[in-house]
Formats: sequence, C-alpha cells, structure tokens
Amino acid sequence: MLESEAYQKGQVELHDLVFAAWKAGNTEPYADTDIGESESDTWVKARIMAMSAGLQALPENIKAGMPFVPKVIGEKYSKDTMTAYIQAIADHVNQPMREYVEANITKTHTLRHIARIKVNADGSEEISVGLEQVTRDSEFATSEQNVIIIQDDTETVILKKPGAGRDVTCKSIEQAFRNLVPRGLPRQKVA
Repeated sequence: MLESEAYQKGQVELHDLVFAAWKAGNTEPYADTDIGESESDTWVKARIMAMSAGLQALPENIKAGMPFVPKVIGEKYSKDTMTAYIQAIADHVNQPMREYVEANITKTHTLRHIARIKVNADGSEEISVGLEQVTRDSEFATSEQNVIIIQDDTETVILKKPGAGRDVTCKSIEQAFRNLVPRGLPRQKVA
C-alpha cells in the first residue's frame, strides 16, 4: 500500500489507505488497534507466539517500533467518530509517515510490518513489532504471506503460511509455531 503508485505520486495519503482498508473490512475498526503500538493486534500476536515458544514475553520488554497509527490517536475516538479518527490521522500521521516512507523505501529496500522474536545466547529475549526496512530480495519482501524464520547457530527454518485476512492470520501462525516448538517445553518462570 505504501508503494502503490497513487501513494508514491501523492494522490492518496495514509488516512485514505486506512479508510479504504477499514471500509473493505481488512482491518480492525481502528488502525492503531490492528497495526499500531503496544497492545495492538500485531503486538498481541507477537506476544502469544513468544509465550507459545516458552518465553516470558513480558509486556514491558516488547518494543513497538514505527507504528502506522499511534495509540494516542485511537484512545481519543470511538466507533461513532470514524470521520474524526480519519481526520486525526490526516492531521497528525500523514506527514511523518510520508517522511518515513521516503527515507526507507529505495531501489534496494522496502518496508514491511514485522514482529521479531529473538532469544540471545544468554537467554535474554528481544521482541519488537513495527515497520522495518528490509531488502527487496528477502523472504519478508517477496512473500504476500506470513513468513516465520526461526534461526539458531546451526539451522534456519523458513515457513510461509497464508496471510491476509482475519480468519487466516492467527490460525496459520499458531499452527506454524506448534509444528516448531518441542512438545512439553516448559515456559520460563518470571524472576
């Protein structure tokens, strides 16, 4: 959507894209609860995946990167005020998003909304959710599906599962992780 010809030429802005996605039923009622910051749909899915893999996934340790729509905008509006919500995106998010896109979409790189879960050698966890710049030839950039990459010192496993759609995303991610997580793996205890 951010690489569409209309967006690149400035014919539409982020608020137009959010409104179109909402009207088509491809997003939660509010973009900040779907692909926003902490406690958004994507943030929660990342936490569930990490906990399914036996990690603590403490909320305060999950970093939210560049969001499509900041949580503070969503906190001000209800379903009855979609017009005001879209206007707030136009007023406060369009310009910063355009600057971010112009700085990060290049001939060699594009943007994807990515949740990362990493366990370091010392057992510490790094979990992040947000827009990231990725190379155009990476698994993330070349797939229209959910891409799950699990990597350790010896092996990289790449799973592609059907993505887009409310009925599909959670189910496909959950199944992919169930296939990868050893049975009976105990969850880490909070210190």
